[in-house]
Amino acid sequence: NMVIEGVVGEYTINNLPAPVTALISQPLVKLDSTGLPQPKLVKGWQVNNNATEYTFTLADNLYWDDGTKLKSSDISFNITDGLVSYPDNNTIVFKFTDSYSPLPTQLSLPIFKYHTGIGIGAYKIKEIDHDRDGIKITKLILTPKSDNLPNVTIRFYQDEKTAKIGFWLGEI
Repeated sequence: NMVIEGVVGEYTINNLPAPVTALISQPLVKLDSTGLPQPKLVKGWQVNNNATEYTFTLADNLYWDDGTKLKSSDISFNITDGLVSYPDNNTIVFKFTDSYSPLPTQLSLPIFKYHTGIGIGAYKIKEIDHDRDGIKITKLILTPKSDNLPNVTIRFYQDEKTAKIGFWLGEI
């Protein structure tokens, strides 16, 4: 059972499109049907009165796809105007100089182990093919963690023209 998809655009392991990252990992916070943040990979969070400090507590017994236990310090965050600290393996603290209420919503993107493609999702990366420069991804092969899901191959094309050629060649 195999699914083969084509994606147009130039991507690296650090900027995969959202539908692809959603297969490989999950977010700390999910957005409910009304757009409000809810715990996903965290038990919950506390925020101080002026929304300058947030403390998130990871859910119990989370493991990366490589089998290692998820530690708070495994996750890197691209937060502007804020400091991130990891007081222990289950806690992440964000501190801001000014009030910053949108933080929980910003944590609704899938997390990855520090600068790798290792996540906590329904799929794990089996193989990554790169272009000649070794930077842009040309093909990603994903294997499911449960037997009832198909294997997934995603081919990346730099533009629609090359995607159409890939389609004609039967690649996608």
